Amino acid sequence: MKQTIDLLEPYEIKPLGGAGNKINKIVLQECDSYVRPKAGLGLWDLAGPEVLIRAMGGLCTDMKGNRLVYIEDNLVIPGFVIGKTQNLHT
Repeated sequence: MKQTIDLLEPYEIKPLGGAGNKINKIVLQECDSYVRPKAGLGLWDLAGPEVLIRAMGGLCTDMKGNRLVYIEDNLVIPGFVIGKTQNLHT
C-alpha cells in the first residue's frame, strides 16, 4: 500500500471518515485525490459520487488504471484511485 501512495509524491494524508465525505472534499477542491489500494467499498458508495467527479473533469479508476465497472454480480469495488484531474492517473 505504501508503494502505491509513494507514487503520488509529494502528498499529504488527510484522514477522513466516509467515502462520500472524501469525494465531497475533492469536489470542493479541498483534496486532489482519494486513494484506496484495497477492496472494501460497495457499488453504492461510488456510483453516484463518480458522476460528480467525472462531471468536473476528474477520473475514477481501479489500481491498474481501468475505469471502474459497476456489475450487480460484484458488489464490492476493488482498490481505486479518484482524482480531480485526469493527469493524476498518469
